[in-house]
Amino acid sequence: MSFTFFLTDIPPSVTEAAFGEIFARDAVISASYAQSAAGPVVMVEVRNPGAAVQLAAELECVGLDGTGLTAVGRETALGEQLTSLFAAIRRRQIHPVRQHIRSSGCLLVVDDDPDSLDEVHALVSAGLPHACVHAASSGDAALRLNQIREFAAILSDVQMCGLSGLSLVQAIRQIRPHTPVVLMTGRPDLLSLLIDSGAFGFMRKPLDRTHGCKVLAHAGRFHALSKAMVHAPDDVVDSDRAELVRLALFEREESERQWHRAR
Repeated sequence: MSFTFFLTDIPPSVTEAAFGEIFARDAVISASYAQSAAGPVVMVEVRNPGAAVQLAAELECVGLDGTGLTAVGRETALGEQLTSLFAAIRRRQIHPVRQHIRSSGCLLVVDDDPDSLDEVHALVSAGLPHACVHAASSGDAALRLNQIREFAAILSDVQMCGLSGLSLVQAIRQIRPHTPVVLMTGRPDLLSLLIDSGAFGFMRKPLDRTHGCKVLAHAGRFHALSKAMVHAPDDVVDSDRAELVRLALFEREESERQWHRAR
């Protein structure tokens, strides 16, 4: 189990390069330098608590270039603030990757009514011109497509022959856990089923293009965050997980508001 602490009160004369000796120690897993509102700060991750206490005490007494430093525990109020600072820095570092995932992700529209499928496909393509939009004429066809490739988001009708939209939500969760499914239906009496379905969002047919494309854009963001979490550091994962929860809750509430507004 690793242990993290921070070094503050770093004089301006001590540069980032001076911390090279910290990186070189066997007990240190990583050390990161950043600028905060209070000046330079270093986050040090050590292999075990004992080594962390020893290293922190040494740096406080001896410091670098004869200058003593202040060690701050991660569990303190200041430590929590500094943890958030470094988490934000790491999120910015992986942000371009997320942008690429979001802009290049393909969407899938599913409906067993050919006319409705063409209409929704055209609506989404026009509203999200930079996205590639695929179509599937049944829930079973959509499932087969997802077995060979991953989509950023899926927009599916609820009532279809064979695999329904409600069943598709559960099936996609098993094989593509990062892919959110948005449901659409012309049946107003299905609201309670939609709320309990586990879908990322839902909407009435005929679709409102502005609202529909906004939901799909949010779903694409959800997909990008979920994928980015797989290889992200633990502190970034915690922050991104909180954002995923916020996105999901917001979309659920917004779906209900829009549903009642469309009556």
